[in-house]
Amino acid sequence: MKKGKLLVGAVLLCMMGLTGCGKDYHATENTIFVEKKGNVVTTDVESFPEDTYDKGELEEYINGIISEYNDENGEKSVVLDSLTVKDGVAELTLSYASGTDYAKFTEKTFYSGSVAEALAAGYTFEGNFVEAADGSYSSRTDVTEDGTLKVVVVQGETAVHVNGTIMYYSAGTAELTDKSTLSIFTEDKESTEGVESTEGTEEIKESTEALEVMGTEEEGAVSDDELLTGEESIVFDFGEEEEEQYENTNEIYTYVIYKEK
Repeated sequence: MKKGKLLVGAVLLCMMGLTGCGKDYHATENTIFVEKKGNVVTTDVESFPEDTYDKGELEEYINGIISEYNDENGEKSVVLDSLTVKDGVAELTLSYASGTDYAKFTEKTFYSGSVAEALAAGYTFEGNFVEAADGSYSSRTDVTEDGTLKVVVVQGETAVHVNGTIMYYSAGTAELTDKSTLSIFTEDKESTEGVESTEGTEEIKESTEALEVMGTEEEGAVSDDELLTGEESIVFDFGEEEEEQYENTNEIYTYVIYKEK
C-alpha cells in the first residue's frame, strides 16, 4: 500500500466542521510540529480550486487509506485533525501517535529524540551547523557535546516547529523563522549558489511524486483517467515511494537541535 500518497479532496470533505485538539497548528507553509511526548502533528497548505474537484469520491478514498494504516498499526495512529478551506487555499492538519507513525505513513525520512539517541541510531551529524543565538558556525563536536539536547532529523522541504528553543541547525539548507521554527529548503544554498541544482537535490526531486486528486466524470471535475495519467493535480505531498531514499548516502538531511521546554 502506498500509504504516503493521500488524495487531498477526500480530506477536505470528511474534515469539514471538525476541530483540532486545542493547540493552534495554523501555518502559512507546510509544517511539522514535534511535540514533547513524541507525537507529531503536520499542517499542509495547498491551493484548492473548489469549483474543480468532486469531494464525494475523495472522502471515500482518504477514509480508506487512514483506516488501512490504523488497522495495521493501531487505532488512532493517524488522525485527521482539522481542515479549513478559504479563498481557494486548503489547510490540512494530521496528527500522528509517534514520529515512527509519521515516517511510516508518509514514507519520509524522519527522526526525533535526544542527540545521544540519534548518534546511537547511526545519524552522523555531518556538515556545518549554525548556532541559532548569533548565526555563527559550529562543528559536529559542538552540537553533539550535550547528548541531552533534542534533535529532529528530516529530509525534504518543510518547516519544523519544536517544543522548545532551537540551539543549532544544519547550515545552508534552512533559515530560522523564530526561536522554535525552522524553514527548510531542498537544496544547499551554500554549495549551490549560481548552480541550478545538486546531485542530492535532483535525487530528492526524482523520488518525490506529485499527489493527484481523484474526481468524477462531470464537467469541471477530475476524471479517474486524469488521476492515473497525472494530468490535473493538487499537491499535498505526504510521502515518497522510492525505498532507495533510505539507502542513498548522498541524501540531504537537515538537523534541528533544540533545548526542550
